[in-house]
Amino acid sequence: MTEMSTREMLERFAEAGLSINKEMAKEIVKRKDAVQCIADMLKDKRYWREIGDGWFAIHSIFLLSIIRTKEAFDVFKWILRNKAGDLEDWLTEDVPSLLFNFGKEYFDEIKELTLDKNIDTFARLSAASAICAMGVTDEGMKEKVVEVCKKFLEDDNEEFVCLLLPEAAEIKDEKLFEMVKKKFRELSFAKKVTDMEDLTELHEGRSEIPEYKKCLRDPWEHFSEKNLEELRRYNY
Repeated sequence: MTEMSTREMLERFAEAGLSINKEMAKEIVKRKDAVQCIADMLKDKRYWREIGDGWFAIHSIFLLSIIRTKEAFDVFKWILRNKAGDLEDWLTEDVPSLLFNFGKEYFDEIKELTLDKNIDTFARLSAASAICAMGVTDEGMKEKVVEVCKKFLEDDNEEFVCLLLPEAAEIKDEKLFEMVKKKFRELSFAKKVTDMEDLTELHEGRSEIPEYKKCLRDPWEHFSEKNLEELRRYNY
């Protein structure tokens, strides 16, 4: 594989679908031109639906999060702005951890994604999830996160605000939590998402299913043989 060009390697990777392995991924992320090649291929609709059953696009979001460069983040951002719907369940289940993995140095750009009302609501929520997790796991980030979460909760998209309440509740800031409770009382859709008992448990750190933990997954787990086997069993 090391004798191939990066484009050739990625094309073989794409054709393999779920028959890839972690060694292939490790070789790709070493390549300096990997991000540009991934970006070029993702503009070809065949890599989203046809070649390798479209798994290349899914593998790509994990590769980009592992690479973590500004160029990689820009491609990830392009995906969320233009292809969010094509990510299907991966958008809500995995994108939050992939954005979180880029790190706090991308805080401002992840914040801008969350505030962008022109993109998919669930793409915005995934970005907001990553922001909230930073506020829970990094005391040094909490003040910035609290301030931006207040903006998030004033959004005019009721669905967005209600779905964000559990994650905002986890941040240990009493003024923010008062705002969370106020929104819960005011917005009818919130009762379909959560209840006050769950919000209180999340805020006090007593929840058995903490929201922020979904953001802590290692992107390399996607390429583990165990995960790939589960995906093959589930999809074929």
